[in-house]
Amino acid sequence: MSWAVDLVPKAIEKATERTKQAGSEIPFQVFDAMNLGKLHERFDTVLDAGLFHNLSDNSRIRYASSLGAALKPGGIFHMLCFSDSQPGFIGPRRISKNEIYQTFSQGWHIDTIRKTRYKAYYPIGGANAWIASIRKV
Repeated sequence: MSWAVDLVPKAIEKATERTKQAGSEIPFQVFDAMNLGKLHERFDTVLDAGLFHNLSDNSRIRYASSLGAALKPGGIFHMLCFSDSQPGFIGPRRISKNEIYQTFSQGWHIDTIRKTRYKAYYPIGGANAWIASIRKV
């Protein structure tokens, strides 16, 4: 069973519309990713494409706990976030590889963190990013 959540209702509306146009059916729900345990579901995989790099230090710790409550043991969390190698100051916070390791240092195993590009409106052409695969132990 697949689910998708976002705190912003407009994002859910757009995603629902795009999914229907693609001929797929995924249940979308307005929900706070900081409280995933309240879904009362456990998943094999969780994806994040753009939340982590918007969180404060304390919120990242809460988020990791929320993810842990939503994943089955051995479940995997895939994350795409802006990298600290991205020049400039406009846009989301830049995340270092070390910050990822620190956030997921207890109860997690980081399988991979590698460089990639984040497709973004700004900066034009996208941004330097990390893509990480992190397993709940």
